[in-house]
Amino acid sequence: MSNISGVSFVHNVQDKYTLAYKVEPWNDRLKVEVGIAFCSPRDNFCRRIGRAVALGRMEHENDVNHKHTLYFSGKKPTRGEEWRMLEQAIKDEIGISSYEMMQ
Repeated sequence: MSNISGVSFVHNVQDKYTLAYKVEPWNDRLKVEVGIAFCSPRDNFCRRIGRAVALGRMEHENDVNHKHTLYFSGKKPTRGEEWRMLEQAIKDEIGISSYEMMQ
């Protein structure tokens, strides 16, 4: 995971995707905006390109296929283990495995 201006990235080289996400407090919950970038099975995975595409999709309001806004209960994570749990919850919520099947 890397962090640029409050945006975190998760790269999965094996499954060839990148998630960009930003966590913000929202009332008594967490608002998480997520963008997803997939690499074609024919191409080599590139983290730099994945970050750029996922970030662009996260920031684009009209990308209904690759942008998600999620809400979770609890407080913003402060430790690595808490961040990994949140990242797994994000992947579970958006059904990343179903996205992989569409590729």
